[in-house]
Amino acid sequence: MKRRNICSVHSAGVLGAIVLGIQLGVFNLFQVNNHSTNADEVGDTLYYGRDKLGIRYADYAKSTVYKLVLKPGTSNAATCSGSSYRLHDVGGLPIRKVGLMQTLGDTNVHALSAVLDDRVSDRPMLRILAAGLHPGPGDKVYCNYKCIDEEVPFCSIEAHGVILLAGNHTDYIDEHDRKSLMNVMSLACAVRYDDTPDEVSLTTKQCGFSHNVLPVRSLNVSRGVMIPSRDVGICVRPFTMSALEKAAMTPEHLALWLEYLRLLRADKVHIYTSVLDDRFSKVLKFYQQESFSIADLVDWKAADEQLDEVVSDEAAINHCIYNQLTAYDNIIVMSVEEWLVFSGKFHDLKELVRHPEFRAKRDAFGGFRIRSPLELKRQMYIVNPMKILGSAARHFVALSGKPSFRVLETTDLLAVQYKDRKLSDSFRKEEVNLMQLLGEKDLLES
Repeated sequence: MKRRNICSVHSAGVLGAIVLGIQLGVFNLFQVNNHSTNADEVGDTLYYGRDKLGIRYADYAKSTVYKLVLKPGTSNAATCSGSSYRLHDVGGLPIRKVGLMQTLGDTNVHALSAVLDDRVSDRPMLRILAAGLHPGPGDKVYCNYKCIDEEVPFCSIEAHGVILLAGNHTDYIDEHDRKSLMNVMSLACAVRYDDTPDEVSLTTKQCGFSHNVLPVRSLNVSRGVMIPSRDVGICVRPFTMSALEKAAMTPEHLALWLEYLRLLRADKVHIYTSVLDDRFSKVLKFYQQESFSIADLVDWKAADEQLDEVVSDEAAINHCIYNQLTAYDNIIVMSVEEWLVFSGKFHDLKELVRHPEFRAKRDAFGGFRIRSPLELKRQMYIVNPMKILGSAARHFVALSGKPSFRVLETTDLLAVQYKDRKLSDSFRKEEVNLMQLLGEKDLLES
């Protein structure tokens, strides 16, 4: 194995100004509980779920951007001759692709998804969404992938990570029976500028050996290969029977909720499902299979069975955001108990997101929190997916040098529960028609 500097950092990129802004301020000291710490350490405090340290959102977001965008680099990367692979490949086992929540390499990382993120064109990153007890502070893992250079079979680069939500998160220690203490985490490995890996594995040693790989989806932003975006996609926190029961949701209400989102002109609703009874499954499958379907279903059972509820939620939202990152101009993150209502100048989602004033402010901040008069426990927000790193600690993290968390005006959009739907003139006018439509579709008979 040999080391060399295999990446040159260009002075300008797609988000060069953002990166520069973070670079200029990232080493300032933050005040946390009356003691100072640097940007790297601020993020580490959240590894253990200690979320009540008085850290401002902007400081936490800046630390996350630093650790997932600026800190990873290839200056100390290793190029691997392949001898380590031949040495350890005693049985000649075939390389296999891992599935959801299967361990990757010899690590304790349970894979969820991987993308090649080239939005910051001078720092293309392999981003791995995963769950597990490790890596944490002091632990090292490495991304291994096939290099573009045929003379160098493999590249091995240290992964830098943040915990997006800790398995011992204090919000629910006394409220739920524990499935595990696994965290949901995001790992970043800076790849060489011209490399475009389509598979990646993780090992605990640089140039280590692994018999399994995780497929990588490339965003292809800097290369100008973009899928035409639609206006609004909705990422819904996982559907489980417990979530539906908490929301007092019946199959009739579920169908009505989907019809209402269609009425609001959402392009697609991405629903993460676990164990549901036949009545709810029938409704969801109908909306998935119909012509011009509104629902896209993702089987989340493997993750939901191994992760605590709040951790599973955060993992699903990040999985959805990165899977749909180039598909929509806007992504709304919400739960099944939440109903979107308009009480001002807008009548549907497309009117809102196409308005020049909304677009300008959204792009400046990355997105908005959507206010609820009920103060629903889980955060609900609308974002430009191209301008965020993902969801962490139930907030979105903007890919910005000056992150800010803003709330959308309630006269634009509001979130309510079903029992409070009469706050919406549009819902009240259409509810009778929607109920009649459901009867015609014969969805609700057992």
